[in-house]
Amino acid sequence: MKNLAIIAAIIGVLGLATQCCALEEKPLFDNETLLDNITLSTPAAQPVPRKMRISERFGRSMSNIFFSPLELPAQMYIRATYQEDKNDNPFAVTGGLIEGIPMGALVYFPWRLYAGLVDLFTLWTPLCDRALITPEYLSFSPKALDNSPLLLDNNPQAAKKGQK
Repeated sequence: MKNLAIIAAIIGVLGLATQCCALEEKPLFDNETLLDNITLSTPAAQPVPRKMRISERFGRSMSNIFFSPLELPAQMYIRATYQEDKNDNPFAVTGGLIEGIPMGALVYFPWRLYAGLVDLFTLWTPLCDRALITPEYLSFSPKALDNSPLLLDNNPQAAKKGQK
């Protein structure tokens, strides 16, 4: 009798898990169902469509939380490489390394940690599907600095080095 209860509990848990995964895979609404719905007449009654699955948001949040301490070496490397590519100054790499320390430790580390925590605590709402940090995952690519809102370098010599 004990074994039957254990088997029933396992099947019940698996059944619930299957339903949860099945609900996650289906879209929250389709246009045909909404057009038949009487509540369509009020614009506030329409649900917000999901752009990301909950499992993707959970993965992004865990990645941002666990890899946020790596922002210090990442920013040091990114800024040193970026300065080397964009400057003619022989001390540009050293300046990039020095600039990367406060940017990694004081700006990007807490920002990435905060973005991961916000993703973790707002998994269920489709209003927060957009990432709070760019790039949305940790990157060691200096190309991310070209689109960064925190870029402080506006060097006119950058175009000269690219032409050589």
